[in-house]
Amino acid sequence: MANLFNDVAVFQRDDLAFFQALAAKGSKAVIIKLTQGSWYVNPKFVNQYNNAQAAGLQVHVYHYFTGQPNEAQWLIANIKSMGISGDPINILNDVEDPSLVWNPMIAVNLFTQQMIDAGYGADINWTYGPASWFKEGRLVKSQLTAKHIWPASYGTSQPGVDDAEAWQYTDNFDGMPVDASYDFSGLLTSGQTQTAGKWVDGSQGWWYQNADGSYPTGWSQIDGQWFYFDGNGWMQIGWQMVNGAWYLLDSNIDGHQGQMLTGWQLVNDHWYYLNDQGQLQAGWLNLDGGWYYCDPSNGAMQSWWQLINGNWYFLDSHGVMATGWYQVSDKWYLFDDQGHLLSNWQAVDGKWYYLDPTDGHMVTGWLQYQNQWYLLNSDGSMATGWVSRPVWYHMGANGAMQTGTQTIDGKQYTFDENGKMK
Repeated sequence: MANLFNDVAVFQRDDLAFFQALAAKGSKAVIIKLTQGSWYVNPKFVNQYNNAQAAGLQVHVYHYFTGQPNEAQWLIANIKSMGISGDPINILNDVEDPSLVWNPMIAVNLFTQQMIDAGYGADINWTYGPASWFKEGRLVKSQLTAKHIWPASYGTSQPGVDDAEAWQYTDNFDGMPVDASYDFSGLLTSGQTQTAGKWVDGSQGWWYQNADGSYPTGWSQIDGQWFYFDGNGWMQIGWQMVNGAWYLLDSNIDGHQGQMLTGWQLVNDHWYYLNDQGQLQAGWLNLDGGWYYCDPSNGAMQSWWQLINGNWYFLDSHGVMATGWYQVSDKWYLFDDQGHLLSNWQAVDGKWYYLDPTDGHMVTGWLQYQNQWYLLNSDGSMATGWVSRPVWYHMGANGAMQTGTQTIDGKQYTFDENGKMK
C-alpha cells in the first residue's frame, strides 16, 4: 500500500504535537511551503521544519508558483538561508495559481531548469497541479523538465492521471485540517531518492546506464536535455532522421555530444532552424516578427535575392525578408507586405514611383514611358508642376512633360518639343 504524507503551509500549526499527531495517523513525510512567487516566505517554516523532523517525518519543501522568471532564484536563496540540508530533500513546484496562462509549460520548465542548474537535479524536482490541468493538457508530464508529478484530485478513487507518482486526495486528513496524499513511488516517504544514472564511454561511443543498469533507446530526457539512442542504446550525434523529421544532436555535454538542439544553429557556414521539439523547419518561417526562408530541400536559411514561386524576394544577411523600401548596394527597391518585389509604376504615400521592370530598381531622372517624358526626383518620386533643370519645364498632373502652348493657372505658356519653356 502507498505511504501517506501531508503538506502544510502557514495555515497549519507549527508545534511538535501537531506533527506527532500526523505521524500517529500513519503519515511518513511532510511537504512544507517555503516560498511563493518572488517575495513571500512562510513565517512558520523554521518551526514546522524542525518539529516535523523531531516527529520522525521525512521533510521536503514546496514553492507556490506564480509564473515569474526569478522564482527559482528566490526559492534557492531561501533554501540556503534556512540552512536546509539532509538526504533527501525533494523540491515540489505547486502549479495551480489562477493567474497562470493557459499553457504554463515554458515558465514551469524554466523554473525547473534553473533549479537543476543550481544543483537540484531533475530526480528531486516534482510538479504539483490539479488533475484537471494534466487532463486538459495545461501540464504534460512527457514535456515537463521535472521528473515527477503530483496531481490533486478530491472525491475520486484514483488520481486519474497516468504515471502519477503521488496523489493528493483530500484536504481533511482524518479530521485534521491538512492535505493528505499517497506516495506511490516511495521517493517522498522512504528516505531514498532515485539513484542517478550515468554516462558510459563504450566501444562504439556513448551510452547511458540507468539506475537499474538498463539503457534507454529512442528519445530519452536526461537532466533536462533530450538525447536520441539507437536500438542498441548508442547515443546518436549530428543530423538524425527520426519518424520523418530531421533533428540535430550535436552539443558538447560533459565531454561527449548528443544534446538535441533547438532554435537557430550554425552548421558548416549555414544556418538552420529547429523548433521547440527539435525538428528541422523548412520553407517560410515567421519568427520574432520577421519572415525567413529555409531551403525546402535541406533546411538551410537563405539570404540575398531569391526567386520563389515566380516572385522575387530579398533576404538580408540575417535572413530576414525585406518589405517596403529597401536599399541593396546603391539601389533602392520596393517590396509589398508579402515581400514580393514590385516593378513599374507604384503609388506610395500619395506619390508615384517608377521601378525598372527588368530588375525592380527605383528609377531617378528623366524617364521616357509610352512616348511620354517623366521626371523622377532624386528620391524617386514623380515630379508634377513647374520644375527647373536648369531651364523651366512643366509636368502635367499625371507627370507627363508638356509641350506646345499650355494654359497654366490662367496664363498661356509655350514649350518647345523638348519641353523647355520659351
